[in-house]
Amino acid sequence: MIAVQLSEQGWWYIARSSGFLCWATVTLSVIWGLALSTKLMGKAAGPAWLLDVHRLLGALSMIFLGIHMGALVADSYVYFGWAELFVPFASPWQPGAVAWGIAAMYLMIAVEVTSLMMAKIPRKMWRWIHFTAFVVYATTTVHAIEAGSDITNTVFRYAALASVQIIVFLIGLRVVTARRLKRALRASQNSPNRHTTVDDARQRRLADLRAAQAAGAGRAPTGELAGLAGPGSSGAEAAPLHAPARTRSAT
Repeated sequence: MIAVQLSEQGWWYIARSSGFLCWATVTLSVIWGLALSTKLMGKAAGPAWLLDVHRLLGALSMIFLGIHMGALVADSYVYFGWAELFVPFASPWQPGAVAWGIAAMYLMIAVEVTSLMMAKIPRKMWRWIHFTAFVVYATTTVHAIEAGSDITNTVFRYAALASVQIIVFLIGLRVVTARRLKRALRASQNSPNRHTTVDDARQRRLADLRAAQAAGAGRAPTGELAGLAGPGSSGAEAAPLHAPARTRSAT
């Protein structure tokens, strides 16, 4: 009897678990994307690796979404056909809650497709569509709360509350970071040296060190010379700076 009951409810359990996993990966994807854009992780890992994790979370969200929808169709407790899956308010079972999930599905598809086509569409368009990931998180959270029975689960409630707090904090940090970058850009544009490049600054510092040594100010620090010469250099640029010191030591 227990085995029969489990087999009858198996698809419903799959639908619930895959829906929860979809919500979890969407939440982690949003959090990871915010941490990536705010440089919160610093130099803990390479940018390519961070971006790959963000893309993986997005792909997992789509996979769990597909499993969730397939399990709803296979489940016999509530009927879900094409209309119930893709048309808001078409389902007689909790139409409002299901409509939130359908809206989240369309937005998820839009975000994922435009992310895969990022190199082929205008950057501004991709950016605005990608911002709807916050709406995806909000709609999936509302759908999980209203349509699912896991709202009484303590783990889910604490996870949902923690995710809201983390995302709100990261959004605030993202706004502050964007404002700082705008102020720095505005200051650089108003600076008389706004067209100066990194190579220009390096060459200017090398000239200053040569002038200092020519005036007898002493030998420049070796570490600074190596840094100014750049990676892979043979030391030819720094050699003239060391020449006076070698001459004095020889005499």
